[in-house]
Amino acid sequence: MKKISLSCLLMAVAAMALALMASCSKEEETVKLRGQPVSFSNADVGNTVKAMEKMAEGVKEKGVKLTYLQTAAFEVPSDQWFLDWQFETKPKVPPFAVQFNIRAYPEGEDVVEVGSARAVSHSSSGRNYFYQGKGKYYLKIRSRLLEGWKVDVKPWALDPLAPPLTLEGNSTADTQPFKIKAKEGKIKWIVKGIPSLVGTTGGGALDIYRVGQTGDYVKRFVASPDRPGEGAFPGKGEYFIRVEAGGVWKLDISE
Repeated sequence: MKKISLSCLLMAVAAMALALMASCSKEEETVKLRGQPVSFSNADVGNTVKAMEKMAEGVKEKGVKLTYLQTAAFEVPSDQWFLDWQFETKPKVPPFAVQFNIRAYPEGEDVVEVGSARAVSHSSSGRNYFYQGKGKYYLKIRSRLLEGWKVDVKPWALDPLAPPLTLEGNSTADTQPFKIKAKEGKIKWIVKGIPSLVGTTGGGALDIYRVGQTGDYVKRFVASPDRPGEGAFPGKGEYFIRVEAGGVWKLDISE
């Protein structure tokens, strides 16, 4: 009987240890699953997505239809959330002719957006983070010459990244949050230009914001196409970068 009791005790201790390990593992996750994800696509038009087509104005776009879409509202339970998007172009349509813009609004609001994402250059997918949560939101999407599209909304909070780190993208969007512990943060960047009939165009701007303080703008850096740049900004805080770029971009953050 003593041997059986000791065996049971050891088994119980082992089970508690495994439970503790599982608990610690969950606490170390970088993504905090605080809400239910929701998806919208061209297949949802007429159901959870409303659409209206309008002839584009201007000689260059004569006869081309722009489609304006509006999704149903969705719940965000955390301060931060993000979405992934992707689209397919129609056959034989050049990449520079397509359009895919996403703007997020609080439910009931029609003018002031909380953030946006825009396809640029030859991009057909991207990710954008938002920093105004705890409420209901909906998306307005403007598309042109697309075969299909999909947006995956993920109302999940994320732990900030720690430098040194590299952030990359191929669309205009807000980056994932990161934390600077030193008195000063440093950034290096490169934004690829876009070939055109008048030479290389593109470039853009990098706006640094503090997380948790709406509108707390810190500093702007101007990025010339295909020309590396670097700079510094006040540290000791949590930040994100609003990238407005004409092409593929890469950011290296350090302290």
